[in-house]
Amino acid sequence: MSADLNKLINTGRLPSWHILRGETVFQLIFQKGKVIPARYLVLRYRKVPDEPFDKRVGFIAGKRLGKAVKRNKVKRYMREAYRINKHIMADLLTQQEFGLHYLFMARTVSASFHEIEKDCCKLMKALQEQIYPAE
Repeated sequence: MSADLNKLINTGRLPSWHILRGETVFQLIFQKGKVIPARYLVLRYRKVPDEPFDKRVGFIAGKRLGKAVKRNKVKRYMREAYRINKHIMADLLTQQEFGLHYLFMARTVSASFHEIEKDCCKLMKALQEQIYPAE
């Protein structure tokens, strides 16, 4: 499985096993997870101690943000920003102490790709800091 994680970090696409799916998983993140806010995005995450190889990500744009076309566009932006910058989370993705489920949630559909990418990087670095604080 660690070979799969290295492939995830070094390749250009997100494999299907890395995408977070399932209503109960999302509900657990909302109920028991922690939140890191940014200007255009919010990151929710939850450690999964009993599944150390389970590292998955999800992308959400709620209906209150607008029509499906705009929501899908912002989700594409979030996925691409994550895919390009997932090397920031290499330490988290390769560690084997615990699993990690996390969601990127859009706050607005009016943000440009560069603004979303900037927030995505900021959130990933903040997640690294929260899980592995600098000593």
